[in-house]
Amino acid sequence: MYAPYPWLLDFVWWSRQNGTEQMVLAVESEMDKRVGKEIEPDFQKLPSFKCPLKLLVFSADVGDTIKMAEHYLQKFTQHIDGEKYLLVGFVDPHPQCWWFSVIGNGRLESDTVEFVEIQLSKPAVAGRAL
Repeated sequence: MYAPYPWLLDFVWWSRQNGTEQMVLAVESEMDKRVGKEIEPDFQKLPSFKCPLKLLVFSADVGDTIKMAEHYLQKFTQHIDGEKYLLVGFVDPHPQCWWFSVIGNGRLESDTVEFVEIQLSKPAVAGRAL
């Protein structure tokens, strides 16, 4: 027997163009520091939503969060070629971002799931770079 479970996203970007409608962005955010207890259940929602870009915003340990995301995506069996995942960590000493793009449909080879860091430029203060 299955029990109903409310499974909502934090934010969805819906596009209506040329007579078609589609979800183009699915977002989950979790500022709790506990990866396994709080962040993992939120991240696990993202692959189930079929849209080109999935975003997780977090503030927990970077290494643990990336490891959890890669491990879950390795087990997931319903990938669609071209889907992209973006992880944005609001962590010390500055925000950091990682990117992964799905290549192929269905289950992925475990060695193909690897998030790559996006190098962010330093923020400007009063019109000058730091």
